Amino acid sequence: MSGNCGKAFLYFYDLIYLGIAGTLSYLSVKFVQEWGVYSNLTADSYAIVPAGIIMAVAIIVFVSSIVGFCGVHYENRCTLGAFVSLLTFLMILEVVSGCLTYAWKDNIDNDLHTNLKKSFDAYYDKKLTTQSAFDYMQRHLKCCGVDSSSDWNTKNSTFPHHQIPTSCCVHDTGTDCSQYEKNIFKKGCYTQVLENFHRILRYITGIVISFAVFQLIGIMMSAYLIVVLKKNGYIRMVDHANRTGR
Repeated sequence: MSGNCGKAFLYFYDLIYLGIAGTLSYLSVKFVQEWGVYSNLTADSYAIVPAGIIMAVAIIVFVSSIVGFCGVHYENRCTLGAFVSLLTFLMILEVVSGCLTYAWKDNIDNDLHTNLKKSFDAYYDKKLTTQSAFDYMQRHLKCCGVDSSSDWNTKNSTFPHHQIPTSCCVHDTGTDCSQYEKNIFKKGCYTQVLENFHRILRYITGIVISFAVFQLIGIMMSAYLIVVLKKNGYIRMVDHANRTGR
């Protein structure tokens, strides 16, 4: 493969890389819109932290693509070297983030259950943000209570004047859901949230692996172009020396 082919490939590569930065930024915003409501139900911002990580990666990818484009355009080996370093750093960051996420997965699962339980206990404490977030979660995920709909029976034994929220109703009939057992979502919200969390983790893992392969290709092609530029520079230097020697 010639140096010109390598340059053309990296031009195209950087354009795709720039598009990936935009896509990651969009996903970060969508992630906050979709899961940000759950930050009102948990003491730890499980919905915000992943979005922040995605946005940070998007910024690094954007900077990397600009550096790579400049390195290719000006045929500057130092700039291309910086591009390779950024790609390598990003790969290491992805691996470390993935390992830490799976290492802490059990702790996150347990903390999530504890915090959902606290929010459930505070449902009738006149905190509208908590109540609205819990209602949204039950409607959106088609679930009821933390572990099951029977959680509300325990709640009502403590507070008899409270009833199962209408957000637990399969069909909102305007009456107490507890009067029609078949009209109540049976699954607990903890299970549903956890399934969604693990599903997102699987998607992210697949994306990261694909992205890592894409980055590895960029590293190899950039390294190849650096070698070609170094070789061409040496040839030009020898030719210049020969001409001046004459």
